[in-house]
Amino acid sequence: VECRAFTFFRHPVTRAVSMFYYLQSATWEPTYDEALSGMSLLEYAHSDHAEENWVVRSLTNEFEEPLEVQHVEVSKEILRRKVLVGIMEAFDQSVVRFEKYFGWWEAVEFNVSVLRCQRERMAGGDNRNDHPKVGPETEEFQVLADRNWADMELYQYAKELFKEQASLV
Repeated sequence: VECRAFTFFRHPVTRAVSMFYYLQSATWEPTYDEALSGMSLLEYAHSDHAEENWVVRSLTNEFEEPLEVQHVEVSKEILRRKVLVGIMEAFDQSVVRFEKYFGWWEAVEFNVSVLRCQRERMAGGDNRNDHPKVGPETEEFQVLADRNWADMELYQYAKELFKEQASLV
């Protein structure tokens, strides 16, 4: 029996920026650090507080040593063989793909209350954190992209895989 996990991928810099703004105020989180509340995003990007290739490190269980290209390649292979990929920028399409792949679509397709609930959850979310956007032309973006080089490469692969996996449903 082939087993497959599913996950959403988000642009690594967007994820890091969102994490920064979230952790500035999330006093209830175990990872909350009061030092972040007074930092600028650029200070955070240069600090030891900023995440660094969190996805690749998680997939390869390498949390201490510097990452190498082989870690990215192993991560790509894990995704290719074991993960149904969703992309945040294609959220609705990803959710429908998950539902169809895992056989949940039949329970959802014509159930108006479930569809309404899904739309409300997708539109509102429980964990939204509005914050300034950071464009690719900014120093903050560049520092975070460089710092998360392995996740950036994996994200590009995940977007390619997302297109390929359309044939699975």
